[in-house]
Amino acid sequence: MPTDLDIAILGSGCRGLWLATEIVKLGWSVSWFQIHPPLPPLEKNNFVFDDRPWQVGPKINNSHFINMAQEFIDEVIKPKEQEMAIQVVTSSGPLELSGPALGTSLKKFFPKTDKEILSYFEAIKQSGRAEKNQKILSQATSKFFERPLSERWCLEWLGGLRRSRAMGTQEWVKKWEGDLLDPSSHFWLLDGSIEAVVERAMEWAQSKGVSIKRNAVISDIGVEGRKATGIETHGGGGFLKCKQIILACSYDAAIKSVPRFAKHIKPQVENESEVYVWARSGFYLKPGSKPAGLLEFSSFVMDPYMPLNGSNVGLLKWKEREKGDSLTVWCRIPYAELRRRSYLMNLTEELEKYLGRLFPWFSRNLVAVFPFEEYFHSLDAISDDLAIVYDKKNKFKETHSHLKNVIQMGPETDRGLELLSQLATEYRLLKLLSKNRNKELKRDRTLHPPRNGENMVQPK
Repeated sequence: MPTDLDIAILGSGCRGLWLATEIVKLGWSVSWFQIHPPLPPLEKNNFVFDDRPWQVGPKINNSHFINMAQEFIDEVIKPKEQEMAIQVVTSSGPLELSGPALGTSLKKFFPKTDKEILSYFEAIKQSGRAEKNQKILSQATSKFFERPLSERWCLEWLGGLRRSRAMGTQEWVKKWEGDLLDPSSHFWLLDGSIEAVVERAMEWAQSKGVSIKRNAVISDIGVEGRKATGIETHGGGGFLKCKQIILACSYDAAIKSVPRFAKHIKPQVENESEVYVWARSGFYLKPGSKPAGLLEFSSFVMDPYMPLNGSNVGLLKWKEREKGDSLTVWCRIPYAELRRRSYLMNLTEELEKYLGRLFPWFSRNLVAVFPFEEYFHSLDAISDDLAIVYDKKNKFKETHSHLKNVIQMGPETDRGLELLSQLATEYRLLKLLSKNRNKELKRDRTLHPPRNGENMVQPK
């Protein structure tokens, strides 16, 4: 007999697992199908690569979304907390956007606008607390961005660089009504591999009542008219009837897993609209190489007046061990160059040269270099495994597909590149599902009114 199911979620990485547990709380039955496991952690000769460029994301206080996801964050992601969110290493020294050195740092790099930058930071903080937050932030942005780039370039670290669309901070706030990182907030770092997070997430979700289908092989998705009817899997699962399907994966992962279903769904972004991708290289150094005062997660810029791409800007993530220090350097490169060996090899050489300028001790402490070679060897990698920045012509579209009961919620719909942005996407969908569930319960109560003062319809 076919198994009845309220909602089926096709997940990639850990996408959809937190959402699945929240759906269970609404009284629906949920199965999560793992259609694309994460790539295993990359280690070479004692060097350990970092797994995500923008880490977990800023620790946001007084947020309903964070409060709801706090248990998942604490027990599954298990982030490491860094007190300072933004530190930018330059040839003139480090720029720090919070902490005790904030005033001195701003005065050194922005002598004409240091006080105005502090006022702008305060506007960001106020916008996070006020009901009309977008108006406050938009007005402050309009005023301050009249200044030349030399007097405000640090603001790109608060918005533009962290986004999944190719645009600057001003456009993100003014045209897209986006929020900015409060530089005074703490920052959550990924402590371990994405693979470990996914394993914990599956175990955690299962303990909350979600049916987990590991390494699911889906042979087909049934369709009648404009509705999906269920999922057919290999390995004895048979055909599972369901009321709704959520594609918590990229369009690429969905059509790779179920090719015949491609005609029923649509890409969340336009074809060939990838602009940048964050790619990683590694530098293995002698033990104790990380300078005192340099954060575990920071960044660098060589020339802030030039485009913030390629070897001109990067993210630095350190792992300190007894045998040696692993430094992963993330760079935002043109997407078209991702698999071009000559470009990536030249980029590695430029990075080594620039790191030598920023850290005079770098060359004598360097033990081994691990270039960007994984990208032309890892053929299994799809968009779910990459931090892609799309053209700004791609708006954040409605999540519904051609089918009435199929919702698409892939990484293309995330507004940022942090892990928290993925959870924020799930949170937005959860609010929609909660409304639908309330309507369903209200309809059932109308059809089955209470008797003797008791409601005959209860959530499952």
